[in-house]
Amino acid sequence: MLPLFGAQQKRSALAALDKNVVMISVDLGFLPQYFRPGRNSLNSRYLSFFAPVHDKMTIFNQIEQAERLGGHRNAHSVFTCQSRFGKIHSPFISLDQLLALKTVQETRHSYVSAGTRNNLNLSFGVNGLAVPSVVGVDGLKGRLFGAGAPTDELESKRKVLAEVKRQWGSEGHDKFYRSVLDENLEALDNEIKWSKVKSPEFEPDVKSVGNPIMDLSAQLELIKLGLAKKQCRIVSFAISHNGSIPLDGVHEGYHALSHHNEQKEKMDELAIIETYISEQLARFVHDLEKLKILDDTIVLIAGNMGDPSRHTMQDMSVILAGGGFKHQKIVNCKDKGRSVHTLANLYVSLLHQAGLKDIDSFAGVAGHMDDILT
Repeated sequence: MLPLFGAQQKRSALAALDKNVVMISVDLGFLPQYFRPGRNSLNSRYLSFFAPVHDKMTIFNQIEQAERLGGHRNAHSVFTCQSRFGKIHSPFISLDQLLALKTVQETRHSYVSAGTRNNLNLSFGVNGLAVPSVVGVDGLKGRLFGAGAPTDELESKRKVLAEVKRQWGSEGHDKFYRSVLDENLEALDNEIKWSKVKSPEFEPDVKSVGNPIMDLSAQLELIKLGLAKKQCRIVSFAISHNGSIPLDGVHEGYHALSHHNEQKEKMDELAIIETYISEQLARFVHDLEKLKILDDTIVLIAGNMGDPSRHTMQDMSVILAGGGFKHQKIVNCKDKGRSVHTLANLYVSLLHQAGLKDIDSFAGVAGHMDDILT
């Protein structure tokens, strides 16, 4: 069995990444009555947009993770399965960063962490620190198709860290900090290697319209192009916005509407926003299918909150699409109110499908869903 992490894991010990992985969080989740499928059908209001790929997707009814705590400040737990404000299992690392750490890099970027707004970090490295995300259309375009950091700048940074390591020596400093230093040196070595690879001679014809949610189609298009042009294979993407959205019939801000308190007028407006988001996500997945890369791409779409009005994390809305899984359309994750399949179990099966066969737990939670999905 592979250790979950360790300083300076040798390149020869890394696994091949068998699938692209795209992880998308919808921060405020979805109205359950419009997301949840029927008993044997995926034709709910939102899921109906995914009709062309229904045979390549699975919905996880009432999936959750007990270690996730409620409220906005726990949005970071969607891909870590644990809260920084509760009991933490070490290492505190997100799913995308674990994949990037444990697999061989084959593209210019080992991963891309992106989002629609600042100050919402979903990615956390092996040392538990937040990985900064690129924000907006221009930020994502620059990250995927720009030139990247100059080699001499990276080499200069490496010299500074190497000198710090030399001065520290092997004793007299906390083992954790020496480990973090070693990991940063190894990461810089890898960045230097890939900085010498030219960026593609390609300029995506994608522009911002000035609103984070209305820019969603452009950012998903960039992610699709990044996969197709082999610029990255691991992407985490956060869909979040508190303000207004220029959609017909929407008069209040997105976040204000999420606190609908069962008021029909507010729920109707919120449903307009969520319908738009669902349409864009469905188009993204369908586009991957039309490009014939959906079977080679695991797409995870997670509604961060199960109940957007109360901001609770139970009974999440989660879609798994593509990736060559044995899709079930619907998996019921509770039996008589008790969780039988958790979010961490799903993530372990995702890791297995992506190539990390020897990992048997995530965030300290053992178990998987391989018998159902693979």
